[in-house]
Amino acid sequence: MKRCCITVGFFLVFFSLAQASPITLFNSLGDSVDYLSPIVNPPYYTGVYASFSTLNSEFLLNDVTVTLADTTTAGSGVFTVGLYADSSTTPGALLDTIATVDDNSITTTPTQYSYSTNIDLNADTRYWVGVVSTSSSVVAGWDLTLNPSGPEVLTEYNGFPGASYSNSAWDYSMLMETTGYDVPEPSSIFLGLTGLAALIVLRRRVTA
Repeated sequence: MKRCCITVGFFLVFFSLAQASPITLFNSLGDSVDYLSPIVNPPYYTGVYASFSTLNSEFLLNDVTVTLADTTTAGSGVFTVGLYADSSTTPGALLDTIATVDDNSITTTPTQYSYSTNIDLNADTRYWVGVVSTSSSVVAGWDLTLNPSGPEVLTEYNGFPGASYSNSAWDYSMLMETTGYDVPEPSSIFLGLTGLAALIVLRRRVTA
């Protein structure tokens, strides 16, 4: 019986990994780099935000990629890449810090920076990625496109505090990609276990 349970568990894990493939919820990285929006613009704002939405199942966010550039090599500040809740199509509370970034690590040429994470997200929910700093010494910026066209980009919002958060169908879009995996429902896992257990029991009876 113990061997049977181990076998079932092994095959279920193997099956899940074999079927899983990364899902892109938002991707504007393929669009043109048209402008650099400073992360810090005293005294107006100290962060830039872009939204994305999950689909009809729970989601494991495992990568956020943003296109950043530095206005000068003399930057000495630190900023964060964070996940924020939604508040009526504006950024809400900080949910998790994805990365803490030193200004000196950002090049003056627009470059895609990928930050790994492991955050469970709810189904059918809007979230925001914020590139934020409380230090005025940050000179890096988040690149944007004036011609957004990537997957799900036209239904989302972006901007900075003090200004309206625009729908990118009418304005621009920050260059970003969010990817991860659907989280299987408990009922699906149970059905998979039951089916595999039945197959193993049937095989044991046939060979007995």
